[in-house]
Parts: sequence; C-alpha cells; structure tokens
Amino acid sequence: MKRLLLVAASIALAASVAPVHAQQADGRLLALSCLNCHGPGGKSPGEIPSIAGKSEDWLKTTLVDFRDGKRTGAASTVMTRLAKGYTDAEIDALAKYIATLK
Repeated sequence: MKRLLLVAASIALAASVAPVHAQQADGRLLALSCLNCHGPGGKSPGEIPSIAGKSEDWLKTTLVDFRDGKRTGAASTVMTRLAKGYTDAEIDALAKYIATLK
C-alpha cells in the first residue's frame, strides 16, 4: 500500500512539474528552426538578417506580421509559412527566448 501511495505521489508530482518545464523549454526548442537560417545564436553570417539583439516586442510584432500576411518581401514566403504554424503563446515564447540572444 505504501508503495502504491509513493508511486501515485510521484506521478502527481511529475505531472504538475512537467507543464512548467515544457513551457520554459518551448521557446528554446521552437527557436531551433529560426537558428537554421538566422545563424547560430541568431547571428547570421550571410544575407539573412541576424535576430540576436532584437527586442522581444520587435520579434513578436514581426512574427505576427509574417503570420498574418502583413509583411511581404523576399523572406515572406519562408517566414509566412513558418509563422502560420505558431500560436500566440508560441510566438511569445519564441520572442522571449530569442530576445535573450545577444
């Protein structure tokens, strides 16, 4: 009986901690697709703009504009396709994480 209670308590604890941990890792995980084009650490070595050092507000606005089709240009094809797959919460997590890249 004690073992069953211990297992149940462990499962409950893991379930309550897992969503918080997943939320914190979200931006970092989502940013992997960004860093494929924008360079390691958000510092692009080529023509694609660097995103390191951009403010969280700028990043959010830019991603939402791409998602909503308000931003056009050469990059809009790829960025619009990527951004359309993000929820507001994912955009917030991405912007928050990328804004930490200096």
